[in-house]
Amino acid sequence: IQIRGEIRTNVDYTIDLLHASDYRENKIHTGWLDSRIAMRVRAERPPWYLSVVAGALYKASASSAAMVSDYIGYLEKGQIPPKHISLMHSQVSLNIEGSKYTLDGKSHVIYAEEEAAGTRLLIDGRTCLLQKDHDPSKLVAETPCKLLRFLVSDGSHIDADTPYAEVEVMKMCMPLLSPASGVIQIKSSEGQTMQSGELIARLDLDDPSAVRKAEPFQGNFPVLGPPTAISDKVHQRCAASLNAARMILAGYEHNINEVVQSLLNCLDSPELPFLQWQECMSVLSTRLPKDLKNELESKYKGFEVIPSSQNIDFPAKLLKGVLDSHLSSCSDKERGSLERHIEPLMSLVTSYEGGRESHAHVIVRSLFEEYLSVEELFSDNIQADVIERLRVQYKKDLLKVVDIVLSHQGVKNKNKLILRLLEQLVYPNPAAYRDQLIRFSALNHTSYSELALKASQLLEQTKLSELRSTIARSLSELEMFTEDGESMDTPKRKSAINERMEDLVSAPLAVEDALIGLFDHSDHTLQRRVVETYVRRLYQPYLVKESVRMQWHRSGLIASWEFLEEHIERKNGSEEQMSVEKHSERKWGAMKWGAMVIIKSLQFLPAIISVALRETTHNFEKATPHGSIEPTTFGNMIHIALVGINNQMSLLQDSGDEDQAQERIKKLAKILQDKEVGSSLRSAGVGVISCIIQRDEGRTPMRHSFHSSAKNLYYEEEPLLRHLEPPLSIYLELDKLKGYEGIRYTPSRDRQWHLYTVLDKPHPIQRMFLRTLVRQPTSNDRLTAYSRHDVDMIHNQLSMSFTSKSIFRSIMAAMEELELNVHNATLKPDHAQMYLCILQEQEINDLMPYTKRVDIDAGQEEEAVETILEELAREIHAFSGVRMHKLGVCQWEVKLWIASFGRANGAWRVVVTNVTGQTCTVHMYRELENTSKHQAVYHSLSVRGPLHGVPVNAHYQPLGVLDRKRLLARKTGTTYCYDFPLAFQMALEQSFASRFPGFKKPKDKLLCKVTELVFADQKGYWGTPLIPIERQPGLNDVGMIAWSMEMSTPEFPSGRTILIVANDVTFKAGSFGPREDAFFLAVTDLACTKKLPLIYLAANSGA
Repeated sequence: IQIRGEIRTNVDYTIDLLHASDYRENKIHTGWLDSRIAMRVRAERPPWYLSVVAGALYKASASSAAMVSDYIGYLEKGQIPPKHISLMHSQVSLNIEGSKYTLDGKSHVIYAEEEAAGTRLLIDGRTCLLQKDHDPSKLVAETPCKLLRFLVSDGSHIDADTPYAEVEVMKMCMPLLSPASGVIQIKSSEGQTMQSGELIARLDLDDPSAVRKAEPFQGNFPVLGPPTAISDKVHQRCAASLNAARMILAGYEHNINEVVQSLLNCLDSPELPFLQWQECMSVLSTRLPKDLKNELESKYKGFEVIPSSQNIDFPAKLLKGVLDSHLSSCSDKERGSLERHIEPLMSLVTSYEGGRESHAHVIVRSLFEEYLSVEELFSDNIQADVIERLRVQYKKDLLKVVDIVLSHQGVKNKNKLILRLLEQLVYPNPAAYRDQLIRFSALNHTSYSELALKASQLLEQTKLSELRSTIARSLSELEMFTEDGESMDTPKRKSAINERMEDLVSAPLAVEDALIGLFDHSDHTLQRRVVETYVRRLYQPYLVKESVRMQWHRSGLIASWEFLEEHIERKNGSEEQMSVEKHSERKWGAMKWGAMVIIKSLQFLPAIISVALRETTHNFEKATPHGSIEPTTFGNMIHIALVGINNQMSLLQDSGDEDQAQERIKKLAKILQDKEVGSSLRSAGVGVISCIIQRDEGRTPMRHSFHSSAKNLYYEEEPLLRHLEPPLSIYLELDKLKGYEGIRYTPSRDRQWHLYTVLDKPHPIQRMFLRTLVRQPTSNDRLTAYSRHDVDMIHNQLSMSFTSKSIFRSIMAAMEELELNVHNATLKPDHAQMYLCILQEQEINDLMPYTKRVDIDAGQEEEAVETILEELAREIHAFSGVRMHKLGVCQWEVKLWIASFGRANGAWRVVVTNVTGQTCTVHMYRELENTSKHQAVYHSLSVRGPLHGVPVNAHYQPLGVLDRKRLLARKTGTTYCYDFPLAFQMALEQSFASRFPGFKKPKDKLLCKVTELVFADQKGYWGTPLIPIERQPGLNDVGMIAWSMEMSTPEFPSGRTILIVANDVTFKAGSFGPREDAFFLAVTDLACTKKLPLIYLAANSGA
């Protein structure tokens, strides 16, 4: 017997009576029932774990239904539901017989009813009460009733089991008894209608220990099976795993690692397509035309008997051909019906046309599309706006809105699932998922930062593969045509090959990595061109022209070349003379040689190094004038390339793990520390050994550099150069970073920027140094198609010079990298600094837009170039300064060589300090040689800069007081007070430029003269006057700063004076103390006395 509904009955107790042995044996009597009650015989309870699971499910279901109802209620009213409403999380706490709880493979029917004492469940005919916490201090109505009157007064003391009120229930008056003794506090009024569980009064207990709280359950659940039986067959496990993945994407929780691993195992099983086909055929066989059914069965029969242990491809194309041919032979009338019937079969064979991998692509793409269909709605949008649009779109089916929001609320788990799929299935072949990866990388929100970064990295792998193919075609397609009568070695052909190589050398792409992937190409002609291009790109512009030579050895390829060491010469004299005779030239020091060996195994290394040293030194002696060889100096370089994706070094995955890196280093160092190999290398003057390890398609090569150690007499690995070729590290001036420990390296996605993160001391500030080599394309060929279109569009809009475009393109790429990591705490910098080195020599015309080129007097060339470079830097800052400031970029420096016949010839450095994003300071330097120390130093020109006289290779110093205070002010969301005068100056320049187009700042007159005002007395207080002073910023001992500012404005060209006072937010958070009040009053009195305008710039903590 089952009684369903909300009526509570004694059915379960009656059933227990009927099954009692005394009743069945007819041994009952008139006192039998009373005796059972006296013995407190209770009906059998369900197992505790069933009660817990059933109760949790019921409570969660009820809570979820109530939450969805509330959510839809908001939408129906045209309101946006509050953010705190969670559709995916329900916390359930159950109290069962004194234990608190925060299946066995069978199904169970559950009925539930809410009561005042808790929730009563009926599980398989057995009753369980989910009790509410027992609290006698709360006097509540146990059933719906009417409160007639209180029998005690408010605040009086009552004993246990004493009536305290009367209520009316179903026309009957009943007293309510106090469960314990204490002082009563009445909370309801007489005559009030009460609902079950509603509070009537509170009781201040005489014995607070009477409140019994359920203790958390400390035991363990029994081992339970899955809620539904899952077959061991592959296709059913695959369907279950796919369903679990889709549930995760719908916002529900699941064990992601188990789901992905199970899905991978199923997709990789050769049995899967056969079992899926059999399942489809068993369902559709009765609906298919008899001839089609027979033909499909006959074609499939030959594969059905093949043992499952054999890895046989599913005959997808054969079966698809049968289906297509039958469809084409049908009449138009029958075709539509047949297409609907065979659609599952056609879908299956189509997905397997390219094999199991093709089917996996279909599955993964469908999961990606399901993710993107929801998350692209919320990307870069305010959630309230998205929900409002969805409410309007689905106003007839608001549950659809609930499903979308539920899915989005589970975005963390969804991201984990997608990331696992990217790592396991997309990583080996990212090109197959290019469209989805582009969409993933475009997701713009904190929630998607890790996923967007991973997708961007995989996209770069596809670009690297494409670039490798483009390079191979570019260097080999010249063999495909010749003019009539022309031989293969004509000067015209050599010139064409050389132009292609130069295009690659100057391309702003990851050409080095792509070239390494072609080091082991089977075409020896292409291999030779690839190696020569690689050498040219590394040693530009130090490579001696036409010095690259190749020869094949039985162990591998050997290449050798000569290069020159660069240094800067200056005329002898004192510092004063140097400031007058500043013109510089690019000079070359002693000639050195370089060599590269390309091998497939480390066992060939000692032999091929011996041959390479012998051949290289022999060629070097022939190429070098007699007497100019310096064998004792360690300036020669050797590059060792280990190629072949199955080499023992590339198999060590470069996951960034330090232990793996050390393992690689030890293997390489062991060979290089061999006495015979090491002595031969040292005697040949080899100072640096670069080891390049080729890896499989799409992955960047690994690099390690070993430097000669005079102290230990062997070659040691240099961790700072672990990811770079040694010649490039010279251009990037990485020696400046050697003052720091624990440097973390991160390459940009296109490998053009190198990011080094350090921790600045004594106060921990995360600094980042970004370094790049600016390569300027020689032609607009297909290689430049990889450049970003938005940058090119900006270039077209701006009238930029050739040099400006190159710098601006590089800076934009760096900012994209910083934005990609803006939510990554380990990479987001507090203070970032960029360094750009332009490799190609620039002419003066390259610095100016084509429309603004003018003739420059030879005597004024240096001054003119200084002005041009300053305008160039300010123009770039105007378009990127604010974005840089948001990303923490506080300074950027450009090094370039200018080729000129006048005094501007030589090395220039432009250092731009990004003060507020809107304002900046620009300092120009030349490189001069300090003859006493034989090192190059920064040398200021018209305006003395802070780096004047500092060696160009000096280690970076910790941030100074001014930079730290600027950083502190930026973290509080404001501007450092000492940077306001510069803002006023910029505003004046813009005001003049808007009033007078073509306005240029006069050099002989200041538009804004600023004088700081301080207390006349060092311990100034109330009544102390103000006096002008000249001092460095940041030396104030009061939390307020004031200036007297003489400004030339378009309205008052002759000038006018104003006073400015500002809080120093870095001094006690800008709060007002007695001295700050006195200072503010002194400034106000001065303004009133002199009748001057006073501007107050407020930035304080409010105190």
